[in-house]
Amino acid sequence: ADLNGTGPDEIIISRTVYATSPWESWLHLYDYETGEVYDEDVWSDSKFYGIPAASSLPMSGDRIALSRRLSSSAHSPVFLLDPDDLSSPLGCEAPTLASSNVLCCVMADWDPFAPGADRVITNAENQAMAWYESGFLVTNWDDNEYPTSGTGWSPFPALGELDNQDEYNYADLLAGTKQGMVYAFWDDANMLDHLGFPYTLPSWIYGGFVIADIDNDGFIEVVFGTQDNYLHIWELGECTRGYSSWPQCQHDAARTGVLLEE
Repeated sequence: ADLNGTGPDEIIISRTVYATSPWESWLHLYDYETGEVYDEDVWSDSKFYGIPAASSLPMSGDRIALSRRLSSSAHSPVFLLDPDDLSSPLGCEAPTLASSNVLCCVMADWDPFAPGADRVITNAENQAMAWYESGFLVTNWDDNEYPTSGTGWSPFPALGELDNQDEYNYADLLAGTKQGMVYAFWDDANMLDHLGFPYTLPSWIYGGFVIADIDNDGFIEVVFGTQDNYLHIWELGECTRGYSSWPQCQHDAARTGVLLEE
């Protein structure tokens, strides 16, 4: 994302090092144009194993969302950081249910009256979580457990318009557990049960989901792989121009799930 306003986009690098106790987790902001790290910070005794997301939020401006791997009632699972002051992270409100593997952040456009991304989302092995830019949990998401809890590292989530039935074309959330449960939610955490979710697969899911109209027929496909060497391609809903996908953890380069039309 273009975090310093000079263009082109910067590269956000997170890494965790364990040589001697305690653990150290770093965040580096790398300027592609100058070839230099222009800002960085380190946290001791914290494990930031996840993949960050970045976007300009309506009230806060540019923010980086970074997962903290663990979530408990006393341990915030995601930090929101100001790229101009990495030393003062905002801890997002923790849900009641604890999680061990909070690995990937995404940002969604769920407010029809605000431009661009306005929600921060992550997927764990046993629940999905969503926050406002204030760090408070989105209403109805504080008890959003999966009907069947998973273990281990869950696949990375993806955003896209799966059913084309929302008045404002919200980005639906596709998430799952490593054990083969696949869930899809729309903006207020209601499951897209009219599409048959949740689905149960006979094998573990690794990596993540891709949502794209890969055959250009006007209908979106969901693509992912399972441990039994199958590549799954599901065709769901109708593709809308507001959302477009690329084969990575989330759609556009800034991982916001939002593709603005020129």
